[in-house]
Amino acid sequence: MKNKKTEAKKENKIKFYIQLTISILLLLIIFTGLVYGVYWLYEKKVYKDKLDFCLSVQNSKDLKYNCTCIPDMTKPNKTDEIDSRTEKMCRCSCDIGKDTPYVIEIRRDKTKTSKQ
Repeated sequence: MKNKKTEAKKENKIKFYIQLTISILLLLIIFTGLVYGVYWLYEKKVYKDKLDFCLSVQNSKDLKYNCTCIPDMTKPNKTDEIDSRTEKMCRCSCDIGKDTPYVIEIRRDKTKTSKQ
């Protein structure tokens, strides 16, 4: 009789730990999905901001040549000094005459400017 009671207790403990493990795994999956979703929304907003900036450059009346600009979403090289101090914004291809393409890269300074 004691054997049946101890076996039932062991089975209940095993079932409890299995349910606990499944619950923890589900929570981890949900948390990972939420983190990925927030990151995706952030990247989408960064892309939209860069696209708006690039279109404003492309449609600027100050440009003398026809240019097509696209957002530059490549990851920076952290060992490069220029990449560490600036943020890539756009890559523009401009026709400077005689079907000669000229590619420029527009970057934004990351460092804080001193107050004057």
